[in-house]
Amino acid sequence: MLLVLTLYSCDVFDKEETVPGYVVVKSANLITNEQTQGANTSSIVDATIYVDGDFIGTYEMPTTAAALKNGNVNVQVAAGIKNNGISNDRQIYPFYDFYETDIELLPDGRVALEDDSVLTFRYFDGLTFYIDDFENLGTSLTPGDDNTATITQTSDPNDVLSGNQSLKVEMTQENDVFTAYANWDLTNVPVGNNMYLEIDFKGDQFLEIGIYIPELNQRVFVAGILPQDEWTKVYFDMRTAISQLIFNYSDIQIYLHSNLSNTDGSKTIFVDNLKFIHP
Repeated sequence: MLLVLTLYSCDVFDKEETVPGYVVVKSANLITNEQTQGANTSSIVDATIYVDGDFIGTYEMPTTAAALKNGNVNVQVAAGIKNNGISNDRQIYPFYDFYETDIELLPDGRVALEDDSVLTFRYFDGLTFYIDDFENLGTSLTPGDDNTATITQTSDPNDVLSGNQSLKVEMTQENDVFTAYANWDLTNVPVGNNMYLEIDFKGDQFLEIGIYIPELNQRVFVAGILPQDEWTKVYFDMRTAISQLIFNYSDIQIYLHSNLSNTDGSKTIFVDNLKFIHP
């Protein structure tokens, strides 16, 4: 009996373990059809990795991720964002298609998914886009009745992220309120489905995003952006707010708003590549 137990124990502990291979991801970017999907600006911060359909993990990029797999494998990666610009609210962006490739994983080997370890994502087909890139003479934004800020389009290359123009909002103590409503028709949006507002922003003043109800002359706050010295892409999750309000009100609009405090001096906000997206 002792001999049998000894042999069985040795067999258990001597079992060969799989040596992991490693997937290397440095960063990610976006390719778009600019005519139908707008500019290719993005802020993809996380990679959720699957190998042969098995979940490996979600990692902030750059990363070297271990997979207990060897040989020829299929790798899929989902693009992760900071939802509403919040660092501790990381989510897979529902409108970017998965990156996919086939590679060979060797024990303790490191494989870059691309030559430069930079992944390229694309939007899913079949999405609906409302876009304002501020390249045309007019914009989709209508100033609110309470707006006193100066709203223009600038072609100064220092203040344009992509294309030739961006939106410029100048605020002073005398002209201290910025309000604008997007004139996009939201009456037929797919209630309950994902809906996002993408915005490229920089400026030294807080910017508020939300939903305006014209028949009540009321704004419903969704989220905001803190001042940013450099261009920052933010993905605003609009699903809950729009889905709740559209049942009760026939007309709703997305709004941008900011107002100076009594102690603030002159402030400037820049906006580029405004997109509202839904299935």
